[in-house]
Amino acid sequence: LTGLAYFLVMWVVELLAKYLFYLCPTGPILGNARHRGILARGVNNISCFLVMGFFGLQALGSLGGWPSHSAKVMATDAGKGGVVWTEVFAGEGLGFLLGGDQASTVYGSAARLYFYSGQSQRLVLLTLAFQTKNFIDTVLHDDGIVFMLHHIATGALAVFALQPYLHLYAPFFFGISEISALFIAVLVLFDEHHGI
Repeated sequence: LTGLAYFLVMWVVELLAKYLFYLCPTGPILGNARHRGILARGVNNISCFLVMGFFGLQALGSLGGWPSHSAKVMATDAGKGGVVWTEVFAGEGLGFLLGGDQASTVYGSAARLYFYSGQSQRLVLLTLAFQTKNFIDTVLHDDGIVFMLHHIATGALAVFALQPYLHLYAPFFFGISEISALFIAVLVLFDEHHGI
């Protein structure tokens, strides 16, 4: 239900932005319905990238990834089929999950690949909802096959991560790296084909 809620909220944000742009005084940009739609889509994308970046930083902090965050970690995922966080933080933090000097052992690999993190799971659900919505947008706005393939591939990776799988890497690849996409979302508004 969380993923569905994220998906629906994205549509509501876009429709609300489109409506607010409709209420603005008309002009060469906001007077055009297509331009209002593109701007509303941009507002939604920028909002999602900001939330993904925040969730990514939060998830990384819950894993004890950066020293400045490790002191703020709450052990909320213990007993949910995942890692017992008090053991992780009493030991070497991420070194425990990465296998430390036992990185080549089966246990080190399994801990790195299959442990559960609630923060990462939330980020995975948001990514899956975003990729689904953006795939629909890509088809509706005729963005091209490259964008369709990107959303399919990233969405498929998010589906695999639901198992759980690679939750250790989700904070960076589904969260923190999306902060750079903020700039792309702004630049695309000025693109000749996709922009206003």
